[in-house]
Amino acid sequence: MCIRDRQTPLRTDTPAADERLSAEGQASAAARGCSACHGSDFMGGATGPRLAGQGQAYLLSQLLAFKHGTRTDPSGAMNATAGLLSPAEAQALAHYLAGLAAASR
Repeated sequence: MCIRDRQTPLRTDTPAADERLSAEGQASAAARGCSACHGSDFMGGATGPRLAGQGQAYLLSQLLAFKHGTRTDPSGAMNATAGLLSPAEAQALAHYLAGLAAASR
């Protein structure tokens, strides 16, 4: 059992409700296939970490870091995916993911 499986996920911030932004972020996550690596519930998997319930500012900063190449992943998948996001898409995606419940496993 890895440590990640034993930790209780905590929400670091709760974004103000914005249904339009959440819907745009959900559509972007579906179009980009984010669940393939991060799990159908975005609670992480073998190839990607948990995104659900992470802080919106943190998620946005990491998406932008991947987009601009200041952060990389070994496969290059995140850089390629984030590189296609417009600033508005990145904001919507971060908002959507931050608003998801971080369920315990």
